[in-house]
Amino acid sequence: MKLQNPLSLAIIVLSPSSWGTVLTNGGFNSLSTVIYNEGNATNGTFTVSLQAEAGFLASLDGFDLGNFGAAVTLPFVRVEDENGSPLFAQTNVDLPASTAAHLDFDFSTPLEAQELNIIVDVTGLGGATDNIGIANVQFGQAVPEPSSIAFLSIAGLALLARRRS
Repeated sequence: MKLQNPLSLAIIVLSPSSWGTVLTNGGFNSLSTVIYNEGNATNGTFTVSLQAEAGFLASLDGFDLGNFGAAVTLPFVRVEDENGSPLFAQTNVDLPASTAAHLDFDFSTPLEAQELNIIVDVTGLGGATDNIGIANVQFGQAVPEPSSIAFLSIAGLALLARRRS
């Protein structure tokens, strides 16, 4: 798999409309330049979306999760593709207090899809939902393997043939 220029990959932070997203320096364990929710919603999810250009795949090698407050247990952390299919999932994620080390999510085989959504469930944290932050997102943009391109080409030809009949 050949990696392309990661700067052409779009990073979109999605969150409930009552929340904002801010970059900060410090305070989240040992992490800096953290993406976190700015607001005090009591339930919901915090999502960071990586979208590749047409004909490419977003590729995720890992990310870090930090905490600005007391230790908490998150209901789940997931990475899903554009169809909502989970590519990685962990439930009951124990996130240490801000004075301890952050959590590393490193994937030995990169997760790849046209769109990847990193989803953190902050349900049950009360007014502390803005204490959870994501940093060090290691990502790129990949060219699909030739076998994948061949499969997509054959599938496209089959659809054309079906339309004509």
